[in-house]
Amino acid sequence: MIKYVSENDARTDFVKSYGEDFMKVLDENPLHSSFILKINPQYLNKKSLSDISLKISKWDQVKEVYYLEDLADQITKNIRLLTIVFVSFSVILLIITILLINNTIKLALYSQRFLIRSMQLVGAKPFFIQKPFLARALSQGLISGATASLLLAGIYYYILSMFPDFQALHTPYLPHVVGALIVFGGLLGLFSSLLAVNKYLRLSLDELY
Repeated sequence: MIKYVSENDARTDFVKSYGEDFMKVLDENPLHSSFILKINPQYLNKKSLSDISLKISKWDQVKEVYYLEDLADQITKNIRLLTIVFVSFSVILLIITILLINNTIKLALYSQRFLIRSMQLVGAKPFFIQKPFLARALSQGLISGATASLLLAGIYYYILSMFPDFQALHTPYLPHVVGALIVFGGLLGLFSSLLAVNKYLRLSLDELY
């Protein structure tokens, strides 16, 4: 996005910001007309901004190119760090939730261990026995992943609302992260349940007691 700022607009902005009108002591407006460029997030890094600045500065109509080089680079690094922290926090929360689900499933299996053995004795296939437990674990894992994803998205958009300047650094990859967490939650729940069920299917009759 490109915004044109005329000399008069620049003067008006200066007066609003500093409360003083320099035209009272100067004969002419020292501020020049300018173009303000809004750079796409993928170019908000030191090298890309330097390349863009160099290209624009070569235009005959351009007198000077100004941007906060160090600030833009620092903001980008901070956003990346925050993203890593949020994703790590969500993964930790997801793993904790899955561990709780796994313990719940183990308790359910323990309470039904004799029913499981009875089903084995009448010839039930392992998958037939596993199926209800796996379905429950999968659904609970997906819910856990969705909960972690909602928490991540909520924190992310809260920060964007609190710091409007970060809107320029809005990442398009958040939906991918959310989807990955949900899928990961479902798979982790399914895998943990499969391990727990198989454990009881392998127990001998004496071990059940």
